[in-house]
Amino acid sequence: MNYRSDKFPASLFACKCCGEGGIHPETGERLEKAQKYAGIPFGITDAFHCENQHKALVSAGVVKADDAHPNGRAVHIQVEIGDPVTRFKVIEGCYAAGFMIFDLNKNYLHVEDDPKHLAMRFFYGDQEEKQPKKAKATP
Repeated sequence: MNYRSDKFPASLFACKCCGEGGIHPETGERLEKAQKYAGIPFGITDAFHCENQHKALVSAGVVKADDAHPNGRAVHIQVEIGDPVTRFKVIEGCYAAGFMIFDLNKNYLHVEDDPKHLAMRFFYGDQEEKQPKKAKATP
């Protein structure tokens, strides 16, 4: 993974425990588009996880085992709970740029663009948003 940009320093995307890795070039390009669409700068708080880091974070319940951090296809964008306008802009920008997985937490938005996750999913914390069931027509 060798995404390089003048918008984000490569060190933002390296594993926090070993400094290795980075994000996939398509993810980086999508992130730049999302920031442009949102019209505000993004604070990246997490990205690539090496195998050891990912196992530790899964064990601690911080990330989901099947998320795309080890593939360089996931990032965390800082969005404070007390700032709904910024949260909306970031979500809207990421959606417009084509991110497919959204997990909104207290202080960050987890987004993914891993092609193996074909369906769009939305989460809030650990709760997956369920689509409302259609009411059955009664005769």
